Amino acid sequence: MARIPKRKIRIRRGDTYVHSVVEYNDDGTLSDLTGNTFLIQMRSDSESTTVVATFTTAITSALNGAWQFSLTATQTAAIDVGVYYYDVQRTYSDGSIHTRFQGEAEVEADISRV
Repeated sequence: MARIPKRKIRIRRGDTYVHSVVEYNDDGTLSDLTGNTFLIQMRSDSESTTVVATFTTAITSALNGAWQFSLTATQTAAIDVGVYYYDVQRTYSDGSIHTRFQGEAEVEADISRV
């Protein structure tokens, strides 16, 4: 089984969060994302049944493997400061699902508040 890469992300509470990604095939070519979808959820730990946040995902250039995931400022404002865990599941056009990467999501305190 392939090892799943780990990536730590930092989210500032109360800010809009956007993370851009470019997917590559094993041979180094850009991955075609046509017909693919992504699911990203954040939880307090990997076994928790409670979803802290579900990221919005958007493919920005299917033929160039480009996509992004995001949370609105309203969503991040509702998350307590702390360390959470997330993973990225990609559903391919053939219906297969593979976890692309995972890691910690650190939610940092905001200073300025509306």
